[in-house]
Amino acid sequence: MTVLTHLEQWKATGAISGTQFDAISALARKDRFSVFVELNTALYLGVLALVAGTGWTMTTYSARLGDVTILSALTAVFCWCLYYCFSRALPYSQREDESGHWPWCGNGRGPACSTRRS
Repeated sequence: MTVLTHLEQWKATGAISGTQFDAISALARKDRFSVFVELNTALYLGVLALVAGTGWTMTTYSARLGDVTILSALTAVFCWCLYYCFSRALPYSQREDESGHWPWCGNGRGPACSTRRS
């Protein structure tokens, strides 16, 4: 007997509800599901933790380290970020770019898509 067979029997006997059956059977069939919101939330929480930690470090150790040291370190990190972004950027092009790698641009009908497909 498969997992789906067991789930159908449990649903028929009333051991699980219809919504539980739908959710568990989707997992048993290994249907794809999006984790876009969860990944974005984790990313924003990580950035928030980084900024909060930097702020806490500056307020705690600013008297001991000195303002120049803290500002120099933050400026160095900022310059490295700029270098990293610009060194990996594609060169400028006059042609229209189809960005199909974004989740909302997959079918060309999303709000941020530059081209509309018919």
